[in-house]
Amino acid sequence: DFYLSVGKPEAALKLAEKLAKANPNPTNETRLAYTAIAAKRFELVPPIVKKLSGLDGWKGVSQLISINSLLAQEKYDEAKKEIRQLKVPIARDEFMLKLHAARKDYKAMRDELDGMEKRLSPDVDVDLANALRQLVVAEKLRDVELLNRIWKLLVDTKQIESTDAANSVGYVAAELNVRLDEAKLLIEQALAGDPDNYAFLDSMAWVLFRQGKYAEAETYINRALRASEQESARGVIFEHKGDILLKLGRKSEALAAYREAMDYSEDDDFDPARVEEKIRQLE
Repeated sequence: DFYLSVGKPEAALKLAEKLAKANPNPTNETRLAYTAIAAKRFELVPPIVKKLSGLDGWKGVSQLISINSLLAQEKYDEAKKEIRQLKVPIARDEFMLKLHAARKDYKAMRDELDGMEKRLSPDVDVDLANALRQLVVAEKLRDVELLNRIWKLLVDTKQIESTDAANSVGYVAAELNVRLDEAKLLIEQALAGDPDNYAFLDSMAWVLFRQGKYAEAETYINRALRASEQESARGVIFEHKGDILLKLGRKSEALAAYREAMDYSEDDDFDPARVEEKIRQLE
């Protein structure tokens, strides 16, 4: 887990293989399979899936491993077929959302989430995880109406008090350039609960950027970069730094930040093509 967290899947795989060989039980085999997926050694996965599927109580686990492997390989049609075979409705819903996210099909993701919401009993509060996913959809589709609906829903159910919810609403509002003063208050709320969270620091930098407070934004983006030194998802943070430096008139530093961002192109939220265009305009 440590090696995976610091972006060294090959080292993690070697350790997982040793553990599975020394103590070949289903738990270690499962760990090996997921580590192989992270390391993109997909050929190691099918034998593990076959072995686990023949063990009492492990068939479901084997199905989840197989689906995750197919999604990682972008074999979406095969993954969809296996998702439909899952017997647990919640698992089917979760993996369909994962499939749509992998495809970046945010309209299908919105429809799936709407369907899940309608299937909830009237006395059941909105699921926070799904509300956060709706915010991702609102950001990607530039859907201010959806943002406002989920924002109100989180306020009404008091789930806006969660630091993750407060930050997510604040960040998406900043990204869509709406309700910036309220967004800033929410991000401040999130930072009060977790002052060294790099995502929250990046959100604060971005809302300040939207407000035209570029010097303050630079302070927060630098804090976000220091706090995320051990993370692999830094592409967007470096892109934000480039945008801020450009507004401050420091073009050569902005160009360097954009180039640094390209080293983190596997960041799920990062758009390499967009940053390549920014680099091209500055060169």
